[in-house]
Amino acid sequence: MIQVEITNYESLTHTKLQIEGFTTLIGRNYLGKSSVLRAINAALTNKEGTEFISWGATFCEVHLIFPDLDILWHKEEGNNFYKINGKEYTKIGRGDPPQEILDAGFKPILVGDQKLYLNYAVQFFPLFLVNKKDSKSADVLTSVYGLDRIYKAIDLCNKEQRANSDMLRLREKDLVLVGKGLEKFKQFPNIAIILPNLKNKKKELQEKEFEILKINRWGSLLKDLNQHTKRLKPISGISLPESIKVTEDIKKFQILVQYNLDMTRLLNFLRKIKPVHAISLPENNVSGIKIIFSEYQKLIIWGNSYSKLLRETTRLDNVQKIKLPVINIDIEGIPKIKQMYEQAKQLSSELKSIKISIESLTSEIEKVGVELDSFDLCPLCGAKRG
Repeated sequence: MIQVEITNYESLTHTKLQIEGFTTLIGRNYLGKSSVLRAINAALTNKEGTEFISWGATFCEVHLIFPDLDILWHKEEGNNFYKINGKEYTKIGRGDPPQEILDAGFKPILVGDQKLYLNYAVQFFPLFLVNKKDSKSADVLTSVYGLDRIYKAIDLCNKEQRANSDMLRLREKDLVLVGKGLEKFKQFPNIAIILPNLKNKKKELQEKEFEILKINRWGSLLKDLNQHTKRLKPISGISLPESIKVTEDIKKFQILVQYNLDMTRLLNFLRKIKPVHAISLPENNVSGIKIIFSEYQKLIIWGNSYSKLLRETTRLDNVQKIKLPVINIDIEGIPKIKQMYEQAKQLSSELKSIKISIESLTSEIEKVGVELDSFDLCPLCGAKRG
């Protein structure tokens, strides 16, 4: 394969083409077919002059790439060079190409005083030499170089023809074998009838395979379930109490929870009235009595609250007598019950201390009332008592 690239040569501004085997250029007149031939000829012969450069351009180039040869020919006014296989040639004679091109076989043959290029030709050039009168034409016809290339081409054609003939025989044998194979199928006329049944069997087989997959899946799930049951087996040793006893314990627990809530409210109220301990009585005067009277009213209100608290604490005394059963049931919720039971015990102890503090506060309130009664002035109007 030969690659050709032509730039600014006659009517060709920029043209690329590939030549592989026998190649023909076709088209209307004046399209540049002959310019292609002349451009290739100019590059291989180092054509003189610059008249072939395209109108308006300053240079022309022809690039020819052979399998083992790369030729770039550049032509412009006062500058003419070749670049062959990467090597640049700037000093070359007029009308003479570099030696590398001649050594590649692109050299002329002298017939008399005329140079003939047998490797390529321009338009209207006679390819045959029988019309040449010079005796050297016979030498040209018997040129070993030219005939050797022709013989090689003929030999390659013969080899290709033999290879194609061998391939044809192989394909004929293959055709015979395929025909014999087809003959065997003629002995099975019922295949068309069997095929639908086979399709149904295939469908049934797919359904069975799907069932097998489900069974395998169930098997793996049963295996996992068996492992879980083995881990849960110790639960069977747990003995649960009677339902009646559990119900009674729950009722008692609910009472404790209610008492716990009541005690929480009482504690919050006691925290509010705790500043009563810090009350100090003023001096014996009217203004002080008024202040004492307002505080006394507060104490009366607190005393009523304390009375209620005492009644509640008396009711809650019975809580201490309750004995909760010890039930060791390892189920969810029992730890919470134990925790609440401990809280109830703690609240019971706190109730005792609260009761003691209430009793002390009550005694203090009574003392304050006695002291207030010892005054001769009325705590409401400040007048002397009759």
